[in-house]
Amino acid sequence: MIRSEIQDIINRITGIGEQGAQNLVKIIYKSTSSSVTITQDDTELGSLSGSRVITSWVNTDLDLNGTISSNPINNLGILRAAGSATTQFRVAGKIASSKGVDVIQKGLDYIDLPKAGTQYGGYEFTKEIWQNSSKPNFNLNMIFVNTEPKDNILNDCAFLMSCIYPASLSTNTMSPPVFFTEGNTLDVKIGTWFYATNVIITGVNAKLSKETIKDGKPLYAVISVAFKSFRQLTAKEYMNWFLKLNTTKSITILAKPGS
Repeated sequence: MIRSEIQDIINRITGIGEQGAQNLVKIIYKSTSSSVTITQDDTELGSLSGSRVITSWVNTDLDLNGTISSNPINNLGILRAAGSATTQFRVAGKIASSKGVDVIQKGLDYIDLPKAGTQYGGYEFTKEIWQNSSKPNFNLNMIFVNTEPKDNILNDCAFLMSCIYPASLSTNTMSPPVFFTEGNTLDVKIGTWFYATNVIITGVNAKLSKETIKDGKPLYAVISVAFKSFRQLTAKEYMNWFLKLNTTKSITILAKPGS
């Protein structure tokens, strides 16, 4: 790869002026046991602290995902069972009537159970009933580039890739990744418009370039990371991830890629 091609990559990723700022990603590792203050230009929310900040550029569009699970009432099992039970009640009622006992039949007529061979549950019972919503999740494709001789993208890339593994192993037990406990979760910030709080990583895929810089380290790395909210969010809490829609939260973390 010639120098002009490398420069084209850097220019495309970092952008110019405001566009470049909005293309900047910051992954904030928080820790209740060890933290350092991250400089910010807005003190409205008080101090923001974390054990590490990884900074890179967005490489592709942000992919946000969410799903809902629902079912009509007549698919929830109880009404299917009711259809079978109704048939048995009807048979029992006919047997009782043949012997001069009509109590069962009168009871069936009173509660208006459907006739044998039909299913309990009509129009109203076909309406969808919400069961649950998935936790918000998103996939972020980032690129790390050694833009200056002092940069060392391997530090951040290796840390990001290693954090999905157990924090410790012993003879009989293993500890989960550190961000799997409340207070140690991650925050992800993009430009001045997106700020996801309290998320965990569910997967990492990394590709390191075959091109290297003078000291032998990869010139750039492309890393895809899948994130998911640590807990379920309300609709309002999810809306607050989008800073342009949330007038109570405006924050800029000062950190440069590779620093």
